[in-house]
Amino acid sequence: MRGRSAPPDMVRRAGLVIPARNQAAELARLLPALAAQIPPENILVVDSASSDATADVARGCGCRCISIALKDFDHGTTRNFGARSVPGEFIVFMTPDAVPEGPATLAALLEPFQDPSVGATYARQLPRPGARPLERFAREFNYPPEPRVQSLESLPRLGIKAFFLSDSCAAYRREVFERMGSFPEPCVVSEDMYMAARMVLAGFKVCYAPAARVVHSHRLSLWGQFRRNYKIGAFFHDHRWIRDRAPLGAEGLRFLKSECAYLIREGAAFGIVEAILDAGARWTGLHVGQAAAALKSAWPFARRRMSARKNKEKV
Repeated sequence: MRGRSAPPDMVRRAGLVIPARNQAAELARLLPALAAQIPPENILVVDSASSDATADVARGCGCRCISIALKDFDHGTTRNFGARSVPGEFIVFMTPDAVPEGPATLAALLEPFQDPSVGATYARQLPRPGARPLERFAREFNYPPEPRVQSLESLPRLGIKAFFLSDSCAAYRREVFERMGSFPEPCVVSEDMYMAARMVLAGFKVCYAPAARVVHSHRLSLWGQFRRNYKIGAFFHDHRWIRDRAPLGAEGLRFLKSECAYLIREGAAFGIVEAILDAGARWTGLHVGQAAAALKSAWPFARRRMSARKNKEKV
């Protein structure tokens, strides 16, 4: 990466998509900050049947807003719809609760595209004010200050991290995005990892651009972690080619070891028990999700076998 910001015309050649539901307050903070960086008419809010003023806030900021039925939302289908509905050589995806830190966030996010082999980029995510130690660590672990280029050559070294990408603040080169077939439909989680894996395995680069900074973090309950990772487990079952190229186990163990060391350094060793429980919820959700998806896919085959056996016995 040659600099910290893209040329101004590169930002004008981007279209920005923000899926939202009942997030008027978040959009009221986010959209003015974005409108100072990119023409507001290039920003599209896809509103999933909000009952608050989400659509009014979007239009009041000069942005486009398209409303869809809640039943039509999923992370892959809705973002594909948004991508088709905005202009531009580059497609930027954000979530309403990812707040840019500084006036050049989008320029820094798009800067790596000066290299024509780059297919996607993603921003550094910083913990929200008042974040708890586990929440802060997760952001520091996944979004360090050093830039990273994820490519086919780096796959043996990075493992599953070579396919890491977050649509909370990410950009895609439209030509490559469409060549890869866009996001899968339907897709309830990890559409960004799917696309990163497709791009890396096709020989394109995914660049982590830490000069593009957004404030965005969550602290999930144990049940929330289980539910989220259950969906991720089902995703990995349905897309086994990803885990075949980059096994999952080593990264989870590395995360937990680093997390415990961080808590000790920060004088928060009391959080180690919580960290272990959190890791257990993630591990259990991941494996239960994979097992449930395997049973779901096997059931039609088993039912056909049982039906065929019954018919044979009748004959």
